[in-house]
Amino acid sequence: MIDDQVIYSFKAELGGDFKAAIAQVLEALKKAEFSILSDADLGSILPAAGAPEYHVISVCRPKLMQQALKDDPDIGLLFPSQVIVRRDPQRNVVVAAFIDLVSVLALTNNPEMTRLGWEERGQLERVRDALAGGSLGH
Repeated sequence: MIDDQVIYSFKAELGGDFKAAIAQVLEALKKAEFSILSDADLGSILPAAGAPEYHVISVCRPKLMQQALKDDPDIGLLFPSQVIVRRDPQRNVVVAAFIDLVSVLALTNNPEMTRLGWEERGQLERVRDALAGGSLGH
C-alpha cells in the first residue's frame, strides 16, 4: 500500500468553451515545438449517454524522444507526454492537465531519464503558463 499520493500532473483552467480550449491547447503545444502524436476525443469513444467532455493529446518533442530512445528502447511505454482537456462538472470550467514526466520517468531509476523528464516538464509548464496567462500570441 502506498501511503503518500504521487503528484503526477499540473493544470490550468481555460474557461468554459470546450472546443475552443482544445484548439488553444493544440496551438500552444505546437508553438512550443511539440509534435502531436495522437489527438483523441474520449467523448466520441465512450457511450453517448453521459459521455464526458474529455480529450487526450499525446505529444513529444522529437529531439528529446530520440535521446530517450537511444538510452532505453522501451521508453515509449512511459514517454511521450500526455495532455488532457476535460470539463470539471462541479465548477463548469475546462481544465488542461499535463503529465509530470519527472514522476513517470522516475520509474526507470535512470538519471538520464530523470534529466529528460525535467526538460520536458519545464517545456510543458511553459505551455501551461501561456494558457493560464492567455499569452498565446493570437
